[in-house]
Amino acid sequence: MKIAEQVGKILRESGRASDAIGRLGPAEFAVIAPATEAQGAVRMVERLGDVLERMPISNGTGNHTLRVRAGYCAVPDFAASPVDAVEMLLRATSALRHLRAEGNNDRVRAFEQLPVTPLH
Repeated sequence: MKIAEQVGKILRESGRASDAIGRLGPAEFAVIAPATEAQGAVRMVERLGDVLERMPISNGTGNHTLRVRAGYCAVPDFAASPVDAVEMLLRATSALRHLRAEGNNDRVRAFEQLPVTPLH
């Protein structure tokens, strides 16, 4: 089983029944977690990250461990929010990319924590 398939399986087994989990890229997954506020999103990343980082993942040549990093966007009331699901996914992806670019050891970053850049 490929690493991405193993990670997807672990995420599905560790996620809640209400979560939607999908693969976005070679090493990127999305978790849509309805009715989850910012603190809940951070707890979910910590919980899923702990599970993934503790489990040895086989790539055919041996076992490896993973480093989990996540970006998220949370809205208090999605039904009343002007932000739609696509925009939330884009915001979470931006947060993840900024986190990776910083090169530190942080595991999770909120979209709201990103620096505001002026439009030119």
